[in-house]
Parts: sequence; structure tokens; C-alpha cells
Amino acid sequence: MIHGFRLLICLAFLACAAGAADVRVDASCPWIDRDGYTPVLLTVRADYDALVEVDATLDDNRASTTVEVAAGTTFRRTLLLPGSNRRWSSGVEVRWRTAGRPEDRIGVSPRGYRELDVVLLDPDESFPVKDLRDAVSAQVGAPPDANGYRGSTTTYSEQRFARWAPDELPSRWQGWPAWLTLITTSGGDRRLDDAQRQAIAAWTQAGGKLLVADAAQLAPWRGIGARVAVVERKELIERIQEVWAGISRHAAPVPVPGTGRVPVGGFVAIAVLFALLVGPVNLWWCARRGRRHLLLVTTPLLSLVASVLLLVYGLIADGLHTRRLAVQVLALDAQSGRAAAWTGLSLFAGLAPGRIDLDADDLITVVLAEADDGRNQERTDLVWDGAQRATGGWIPSRANRQLAIATVRPERRRLAFARTAEGWAVTNGFDRPLAALVLTDPEGRPWHLESTVAPGAAAPLAAGAVVLDPPLARLPAAASAAVARGGWTARFDGPLLPLPGPAAVDVVPVASWVVGAALNRSGGGF
Repeated sequence: MIHGFRLLICLAFLACAAGAADVRVDASCPWIDRDGYTPVLLTVRADYDALVEVDATLDDNRASTTVEVAAGTTFRRTLLLPGSNRRWSSGVEVRWRTAGRPEDRIGVSPRGYRELDVVLLDPDESFPVKDLRDAVSAQVGAPPDANGYRGSTTTYSEQRFARWAPDELPSRWQGWPAWLTLITTSGGDRRLDDAQRQAIAAWTQAGGKLLVADAAQLAPWRGIGARVAVVERKELIERIQEVWAGISRHAAPVPVPGTGRVPVGGFVAIAVLFALLVGPVNLWWCARRGRRHLLLVTTPLLSLVASVLLLVYGLIADGLHTRRLAVQVLALDAQSGRAAAWTGLSLFAGLAPGRIDLDADDLITVVLAEADDGRNQERTDLVWDGAQRATGGWIPSRANRQLAIATVRPERRRLAFARTAEGWAVTNGFDRPLAALVLTDPEGRPWHLESTVAPGAAAPLAAGAVVLDPPLARLPAAASAAVARGGWTARFDGPLLPLPGPAAVDVVPVASWVVGAALNRSGGGF
């Protein structure tokens, strides 16, 4: 009897222990970014080997991923949500499920869109943040109120400067907003992991701003390709003012040529033909046979035929394929061997593509005109399964849609500049013809290219200024921030990188722009 009782106790203890085994998911979200991706930082702990499916939603947009966790371990991942076009968001909801367990969920309340100017990474609290914030407040005043994005305060809020713990920051460059400035101390640098450091370095290439508290921090950051400077009040104030000035900047609508008109003539012809057939012709045909009751059959049939004709004619007029108007802009950093690239796509699809396959380091956004700001858009989803799949309403059918796809990638191609007796010459190190070039030399004198240069060939530059502006109005503000640092601008015939997005027919030949750093006196620094 006693042994049986002990056995029951042991079985009960084992059952409780088995029932206590669990999968736990914690989530945090530092900020919402309508201009890019909203990062959700996931921490998954499991008491047993588990395959966990995680979904995060923001308004009508969703991101999903699958996490494989070994027993007794902790796994961390930055899940990226597509940007929301709503002016006010209720927060992020995270759901997860695993085999044999009911679905669970938690809510996360991030900082709002553009409610931050500066994130300070200072775990030792050694940086004089109050003095810097007071100096900024005295110079910039109250933030602009753009449809509630920054609030309606009449003074500069101290909450626009925020100290952040390193483990609460994204490890993907797409999760860092281009409108944010990061200040880090030596202690903050030590607390970052490798993935976070690489993400921050890539983010600075794509328009982000990194400032450090000590000059000794510059070399390690520049060693991994980051654009970085020591924090100074003047530079920080100028940065905040530049960001504020671009808060209401919207893209210029650029529809695909030949898609702006409705084929009214064909629709009218079908409608007139239908009216004649369903009316007098139908009545005459039924009356001639003395069977007017057949009108109950012929009229619906003729209506069905007319509807099918209208649908087929509309599809034929617009086509079943996807038409594309594309441009590329690269901000080239030859010293680090990297480039931030933006591809602007205007797309018109007869039938909406089911999904868009992208690289894991790409960032896709819908570029909206000012008239569409704040309006509800089609639901957009991202599936992260090693690569990146964009599904949902990224490209609607039979409507113009502008997308911008950004990436930061290695780039070894370059232009080589050399001094000559007459001035300057350029050698085309790209695999596309160099069609145009403007250059400002170290003495501030303008030069330009007068003829096309084939790949691998060289040509002299002519003195004088010409206008050569990249089509930045079709791209997000981050592209403008990245190329503003350039000293020369070049235009090439054809795309320099494979065009991302669905297969499409180019209605106009693709052109690419490259912006590079200013030259030094020997011709280097490009």
C-alpha cells in the first residue's frame, strides 16, 4: 500500500514536470517607422526542442517567421514589419504557436513614428546628455506638427532624446529608421554584438547618422564600413533640422506610360452593340417566331455575353503582363567597398503577382504621393524564411503602383579619376556605358563628360558645369540623405544591379545613377 502511494506521488510529480515544460516568447519594439520597416525584437525560450511559428501585426500589415529552438536555449531574432500608412497606430501584436500548444499572444507598445530624434547608447550614463539636449532645444525649438507624427507640443520635449539598452536595438539594418540619429559611447560600443554593429554600419551607408562620444571609437567603426563622426552640437543640430525639413516630403507620382487612359471607345462600342442586340434585334427575333416569352432567356444570355466581352476587352486593352518604369540610384563608398542602392519601380500589372521574392537584406516600401498619405492601403505581408517574400497587396492589378527597394551590398566597381595636363580624365570601371558625368575637383572647379565611355575605356573631362540630378523625387528621403555626401554624379545606360521585383517589360530603357565621394588632390577618395 505504501509503495503504491509512493508510485502515485512519483507519477504525479513527473506529470507536473512534463506539464511545466513550455515555450515562452518575449517581444519588444523600439519604434514605428512608416518610411521603412518596424523592428520587433523576439526572444524565444524553450524547455524542449520546438519549432515556433511567430506572427507580428501592425495595423493591417503582418510579418511572419519560424524559429527553431533547442531545449534549454534562448534564441533572439529581429522580425521586420512592413511600414503602415496609418497616421496613428494602436501598437504591435505578436502571436506564436507550436505543435500541441494553443496559440498565445502579447501586445507591444513602441514609440510612435518620428517621436525620437536621438537614441543614446550609454550604459554607464557617462555622457552629458542633458547639456546636449538643452543646446539642441535652444536652437531647433518645437518640432513641426505633421498630422500628429511628432505631437503638438510647443516646446522641445526631453523624450526626443532617449537612452536605450543595447539588447533592445535591432540587429538588421532595415530596422533602423533613416530619420534617427544614434550616439554611442565606448561602453555602448562594447555592449553591442557583431550583428548589431554590422547593421548599424550598413544603416549609415543608407542615410542613417552615427555619432560617437570619443575619437578613439572612430577607427573600429570605420573598419567595418560605417560612416561616423565625433558628436558636435552644430552637426547634431543640422542633422535634426534636415530630418525635420523632410517630414512632409512625398514622392512625385510617375505612372507607367500608356496606362493613364481608360479605353472608353471600346467599352462604348460594346455597350452600344449590346443595347441594339438586347433591345430591337432581340424583340424582332422573338416576335418573328411568335415566342415573346423567349425574351426571358435571350435577355439574360445577351447580358452575360456583354459582361464577358467587357471583361475580356479590358484585360486585352491593359494586357496580362506587368509593365515597368525603373531607375536605380547608388551611393558608392569606394573606401569600404560598399554601396547603398535604391531601385525605384513604377509598375502596372494586368494581373497582380502573387508574391515578390527578395533578398534578406532588401527593404521594400510603397512610395506614396501626398494625396494618398494617411489613406488605408492594401494589406502587405512579409514572410521571413531565410530570404524575404512580400505577399499581399504590394502590387494591385490594373493600377499604377510605385515601389522603392533598397539594399546595402558589396560593390567593387568604380570610376577612376586621374589628373592630366588639360585637367581630369575618367576610366569607366563599370560594366555599363558611362553616358554622363559631373565632377567637382578638390579646388572646387566643375568638370563634365562630353561623350559616352564604354566599359573599361577612358575619356577626358571638359571644364564647365552641367546639370545632372538623380531622380530622387521617385525615392524615399533616405536616398537623398545618402547621396548628399557625394562629390561626383554619373549616369549609366542600363541597370547596374539586377532589377528586383516581379518579371516585367520595361517601357523605357533603364538608366542608373551613381554618386561618389569627393576627390582628394591626387584623384583618390572616389
